[in-house]
Amino acid sequence: INFFQRISLAFRGLTDLASAQALWQPPSNQITELDLSGNCLTDASLRELARLPRLDTLVLDGNRLTCLAHLPNLPRLRVLWLNRNSLHNLADCVHRLIRCCPSLASLSMMDNPAAPSYFNGASYQEYEDYSARAFPRIVLAPPGQGRTESL
Repeated sequence: INFFQRISLAFRGLTDLASAQALWQPPSNQITELDLSGNCLTDASLRELARLPRLDTLVLDGNRLTCLAHLPNLPRLRVLWLNRNSLHNLADCVHRLIRCCPSLASLSMMDNPAAPSYFNGASYQEYEDYSARAFPRIVLAPPGQGRTESL
């Protein structure tokens, strides 16, 4: 029996995670990797992630996220991709991630207004410096490098 499941619900036009639950084949307590890229998820929809206690990897690239205020505690989350959203306040995002994701080891927030990068007139070095101060143990994705493995 495989107790650890990868689920991809990418590019399905999802606006909330409650409707996505009907698409999950394994029970939510068995999902360890979830790809929700390219949907229409908003900040409030993040609350539903609390139903995924074993979540280790989460990809939320290309959604409509503006903040992480509704991100629940995800103590096992190690990998988080938030690229191409509309996250505006880097300090708020960092503080929320520190509090909610104590195991976080890999973070990518490229192409967000909050993340200093060449996408918004800053350098990748500025993004890396800020994130390294906030998350000393985190590995950041180099510029131009996406996921090496798709979910």
